[in-house]
Order: sequence, then structure tokens, then C-alpha cells
Amino acid sequence: MLSLLLTAIVSLIAGYLVGNRNRGITNEASLPQPAQFPRPAQPQPEPPPKVVLVKPPADQPIVEPLPRVPEPKPETIQTSIAAETALKAFLDAPDWMTRSAYVLHPGRVRSVMETYSHRIPDGPTKFTDIKRQDAFLDQKTGTSYYVFYVCTDNHPHGIPTVVAETKSGWLVDWEAFVEFRDEQFKAFAEGPTGQSGQFHLLVSLPPSPRAANTENEYFSSFLIGPPGTDAARIAYVRKNSEVFTKLSDPLKANEVFAPVVEVAKRATPDGKTFLEITSVIAPRWLPADAE
Repeated sequence: MLSLLLTAIVSLIAGYLVGNRNRGITNEASLPQPAQFPRPAQPQPEPPPKVVLVKPPADQPIVEPLPRVPEPKPETIQTSIAAETALKAFLDAPDWMTRSAYVLHPGRVRSVMETYSHRIPDGPTKFTDIKRQDAFLDQKTGTSYYVFYVCTDNHPHGIPTVVAETKSGWLVDWEAFVEFRDEQFKAFAEGPTGQSGQFHLLVSLPPSPRAANTENEYFSSFLIGPPGTDAARIAYVRKNSEVFTKLSDPLKANEVFAPVVEVAKRATPDGKTFLEITSVIAPRWLPADAE
């Protein structure tokens, strides 16, 4: 059932991206420069080939819509209103302490929220619209989820926001919300090397031809990025690794995959930078445990 749930939310996100298909890879400056990877500690008869990113035509989408796999959904008006009411209270909260009453896993997240408030100005999130995008029921746990798009001046297409029904009422996935709202992945990708982080990303295969231009004998390439961004980025995965299998297998059946992954920013000996996916933390964006 989790696979059905994953396919359903992937179809939702893929549809969102296709709605913005013309945004594509349009900002060449935001793309990683070609990277020459170091070889493992073995004899090195020749340096590995450089990796070149292939830019698709402007009218070529990165992903196509996926077939819907229906999932039983909590579609009643009462639950939808209750979920949206909790979301609005979360967005209108004047500070992190007030907002913490509306977040998933408050015992763990409260301290993170307090620390984050010292880095990013705290306060309400001013929204221009809230669109209920979809609803899901995890039959294994019995948890109901709503996915809303919170539209703001900086995010006119909407911030994907998950609201889950728990024993404490409807609560918001704060960690994913601020990741998208504050464009944490973009800041990470453009930041210094030697850092790593966990992100909710869309993963797909690079534009064809893949092997000849975005791979070498040690690394395979994937296209990654959060929803609604102006440009995707190439990231690399070591071949014959567990991470490679976890990313490749879902893409054999689907054209886009929506996992939570750990990404590291590395540098080659000659100073070129590249992104490497080092772990698949979760196979889906929806919280694994909403209690």
C-alpha cells in the first residue's frame, strides 16, 4: 500500500512539474559546471572522462504525467475544513512557539524550530491563496493526509504542504514546509563544498543521451530538484551501490521519483564541484509516522 501511496503523490508532483514544463532547464548559470571525478584508490592508468550536461530543447519536458493509481481518500468536507483551518493557524502564528502547537512531532521539532528562528526571521507566512491539491489515506497506519499548495508572493505556484491527522488533531509537516519555502536545497547547492544535507526532491533521469554525456565508469547521473524551481541539477551516484539501486528501480516503472535523500557537495582535486546523492532516507515525502 505504501507503494500505491508513493505512486499517487509522485503523480501529483509530476503533474505539478508538467504544468510548469516550459520552465525546464533555462538558467545555465545555475547548473553545475562539468565535473571530473576522482577515481577510487586503485591503479589509475588514465584520468576519468569529464562529465558534460546536455541541455534539452526548450519544449522538451523533463517528466511526463504518470498514470493515476487511485488511493482511498478522506474527501469529506468536514475533514478538509479541519485540515485547512489547522494549516491557516500554522501560517498565521506570530512566532515559532505559537506555531509549534500545529506541527508534527513537536517534542523533536520544537528545539529545531527555535534554533531556526535565530537564522531565518520568524513570524507569520503571508499567503495569497491556499489550494487543496489532494488527499490520501495510508491504510497501513490509518493516517489521513491532505496536500495543500500555499501560494505566496515569492512562491506563486505554491509551496507543497502536508497536513496529517493525528491523535492531537491536524498537524503540519514543518520541516518539509520550511525546506521548500526557504529554498534550502538551492542554498545548499550554491553553497560551499564539504557540506551535506537531507532534502525532499524529485529525481528523474537526465535528458538523453545519458551514458555518453553524464556518466563515467564510476558514477551514474540523475536529475534532481525541488518542485517549482527554474532549473534542475545533475547529481551523481556511485555505480553498483545500494543508493543507485534504490533510485534506479523506481525509475524503471515511473519517470519521476519523490524520495527524501541525503546529498553531499564535493570538490574534485582540480577544484570543480559536483553533487553526490549518498543515501535514500525515505522512499516518499509523506511522513512515515504522523503520531
